Amino acid sequence: MKTLKKFFYTNIGKHILFILTILFSSLFIACLIGIICLDEGRFYYDSEQTIYERQISGLLRGTAYRLLADSSHNEEALDNYYYGVYYNEDIVLDIDYLIKKEDGTVVASSILDESSITSSWDYAGVFRITSSKKDIETYGVSSQIAFIADVYPDIELKTLSSYDGTSDQIADWIQRDYYIFYANVHPDSSAKSILYIEYRAIHLLYQLRFLIYPIAVLSLILIVILFVTLMKVSARRPDSDELHPGPLHRIPYDLLFTVTITLIMIAYAAIMNEYYEPSSFLIFSLILLTVITQCILLGLCMGLAARIKDLSLLPKSLIGRIFKLIWKGLCLLWKGIHSIPMIWRTTIITISLAAINGIILIIAYDTIEGAIVLYLLECILVIPPILYLAIQLRRLQKAGIALADGDLNYHTETKGMFWDFKKHGENLNDIAKGMTAAVEKQIKSERMKTELITNVSHDLKTPLTSIISYSTLISEEPCDNEHIHEYSEVLVRQSERLKRLIEDLVEASKAATGNLEVLLSPCDLSILIPQVTGEYEQRLSDKHLTLMVKQPEEPIHILADGRRLWRVLDNLMNNICKYAQPETRVYLTLEQKEQSAVITFKNTSSAALDLTADELMERFVRGDSSRNTEGNGLGLSISRSLVELQKGTFELVIDGDLFKVILTFPVTE
Repeated sequence: MKTLKKFFYTNIGKHILFILTILFSSLFIACLIGIICLDEGRFYYDSEQTIYERQISGLLRGTAYRLLADSSHNEEALDNYYYGVYYNEDIVLDIDYLIKKEDGTVVASSILDESSITSSWDYAGVFRITSSKKDIETYGVSSQIAFIADVYPDIELKTLSSYDGTSDQIADWIQRDYYIFYANVHPDSSAKSILYIEYRAIHLLYQLRFLIYPIAVLSLILIVILFVTLMKVSARRPDSDELHPGPLHRIPYDLLFTVTITLIMIAYAAIMNEYYEPSSFLIFSLILLTVITQCILLGLCMGLAARIKDLSLLPKSLIGRIFKLIWKGLCLLWKGIHSIPMIWRTTIITISLAAINGIILIIAYDTIEGAIVLYLLECILVIPPILYLAIQLRRLQKAGIALADGDLNYHTETKGMFWDFKKHGENLNDIAKGMTAAVEKQIKSERMKTELITNVSHDLKTPLTSIISYSTLISEEPCDNEHIHEYSEVLVRQSERLKRLIEDLVEASKAATGNLEVLLSPCDLSILIPQVTGEYEQRLSDKHLTLMVKQPEEPIHILADGRRLWRVLDNLMNNICKYAQPETRVYLTLEQKEQSAVITFKNTSSAALDLTADELMERFVRGDSSRNTEGNGLGLSISRSLVELQKGTFELVIDGDLFKVILTFPVTE
């Protein structure tokens, strides 16, 4: 099997496959023609003798046509006709005939001895010549023979008009110059006898009427197998994976196919025009041309298979090259249009639509129906692109809303978009990616800061505790040198300050990252505010500051962590004591606005506030740029984080030297 497969890849094997495919395809075509002839000849309904008699009847009628078409009514025209049909000078016409005119005059006869003319004939038919002699001479038209009816030979012409079954039709057709044709047949058994040839053909078809179908099916199966095998081995050679196409491979396939099919059609047309009468030579020519056509088409199929295998069918075809040039031109045009600014593009499209509308009005000026049709056509062409653009704009709008809401994971689908819409969608995706990267970078940075502060603070607490302890012990030890006590007090004071700084750092980091535990519970601000003022009354008096407190008589309740809220108020009052201008008033106000409790701190800064509110809210930023006062710049940042953890808002307002902090919390029942 492997050897046979390898053999088919050789040139001899390919030629054998080619020849077998042509032979079986010719057999299949012959079977199809035979099936058509069998069906039209009623071979499946009538007996062989009936079919033969019907064929002989048609042959005799054709003989009458040939004799009557020639003005001389002799056998020369008949001999020429049958010589053309069978293409054989020795063909035997085994038919006796007699032609009579309407008056009984014998016009033509194949019987030389008139006394031997019998009144018994195998066939009789009535004909007439529809073109007169005058028409033939004047207009050059040929005689047209019209068949009227088959008649029984014993019916006389004078009773023909009342012939049963076709009396009305015959009465209408019979006019002057009609003829009656008589014929007898005596089949000759020689191979050159016309009737014998007809008999052999009918007998052969009749014998094959049932066998022809399995032959056709079997030949079709073999054609498919041979064709598939031939296509598989096309452009291939044994022991080689490379393609070896034929010499016509460089010619574009569509050009080769068009030229070949055109030449075949011209050949068929030439043969049919040259031999418009059926003849054996015409049949032979058609068979030969059909075989040649099969060979050419099979060769084209092999070329097609070779081009498909090396993927050169479309790229190297004439149509493919033309479309490639057109595509390049359209791409250049598209690129040129795309380079035009969007406003100019919109202007050009608008002007084009206006021009189209003007053309529609001009074309359909006289007919309202035409105007309606063109208007509907314009709507069909214009409305879908407009709706498509609206869909794209909606997608971009949704993407913008998602980004505005902080959904950085939203992805704008740009598939199907074009021009600036696609570019804008890609920009929105890039913005989301950039913002996501920035947020992740910021979160990572904050996490690293928090971890650093937490780790460093933890490492500093242990030695700082020792420093504070031993500094306290040194200050309590009796010593003659009074400077030792002074130095130890400074150490203790600064160590405590450093301890508070570390604690503030840890708390600020936890508050900023949300890791600080907050326990919300009902809290009465009308009680908490007096506690704060009482705590800082003495310190404010020492700083020569006058505290002005304003709060309603009825209680105001909020949900807050009392310890964290106290830290916020403590930080703010501590800032006032540090940075407020002496001999000024300090305002602390508590009020309820709708469903919110508002706490306001106001004071006048002793130092010029050349910073914005956002800058003051940053860590380690202090209003006293000279840093002459105590503080680490973390109080406001910690306070804001603690307020936000308790579902409140922290607002800082700077107006000249006026320092104002507004705390807002939701009120509970």
